[in-house]
Amino acid sequence: MKLKTLILVVSALFAILTADFNAAAAVMLLVGSANGSSVQRFDGTSGAFIDNFTSGGGPVSGQSCPVYGPNGNLYVKEWSYAGGVREYDGVTGVFINTVVPVISDAESAILFGPDGKLYAEGPSRGEINRYDGATGALVGTFVPAGSG
Repeated sequence: MKLKTLILVVSALFAILTADFNAAAAVMLLVGSANGSSVQRFDGTSGAFIDNFTSGGGPVSGQSCPVYGPNGNLYVKEWSYAGGVREYDGVTGVFINTVVPVISDAESAILFGPDGKLYAEGPSRGEINRYDGATGALVGTFVPAGSG
């Protein structure tokens, strides 16, 4: 349970992002919409709504845990009974691909590790799986169900 909590906390910290990775970039907060189909951008200083950042990719029952990947694109956990991970262009917010089709029906976090792999809760509650960050292929179980 501690690893799952750590992943949720780290994912929340990654949600505070910059639009450009230079020192002059404005800080923005990305928020997944549980009742909608987009990730919303807010000004990180004033909290003012900027826009619905993500678009395309078909209907979604909600999006959560936005996190930028090593390639600069935005990855978002789809929150639904068949939730997967969707990849969006990191600058324009346009849908690119469903990287991992189904990972979990839970409100779980996703996170890229220092190894460039995507970590997410697997189909079994409490299980953390490791996926190839580029292809979405399952690499293996990082934390087996019932062990954390």
